Amino acid sequence: MKTKYWHLEPKIKFLNHGSYGACPIPILQYQQELRNYIEQEPVRFFQRDLERLLDDAIASLAQFLGTSRENLVFVANATTGVNTVLRSLSFKSGDEILITNRTDRSRFRLEFDWGGTNDPTPSLTF
Repeated sequence: MKTKYWHLEPKIKFLNHGSYGACPIPILQYQQELRNYIEQEPVRFFQRDLERLLDDAIASLAQFLGTSRENLVFVANATTGVNTVLRSLSFKSGDEILITNRTDRSRFRLEFDWGGTNDPTPSLTF
């Protein structure tokens, strides 16, 4: 069943789909269809079709998640998403953001005072 959805070697048990590659085959196929469509008439796509396709994607995702489309937005990448949320919150002195040592710290491009050696990062070992 794995080869039906992934181009990964059968012996690979890939768990990091959020960072690097390993895109499901049906998604790769749809991406290629979109690229082909864009190449047929790029101006049509960007001026007429793109906004509708984005709206349709938000509507489908909202239905899947059981929420309103007004609760969802697209962001350029995970770093932008994390920082958008963090910057929308109000922090007081003494508040902490708890992340693990398995977290990609580049996602947190905000300037926080970790208090010297009081870095609130628990260490997880496997």
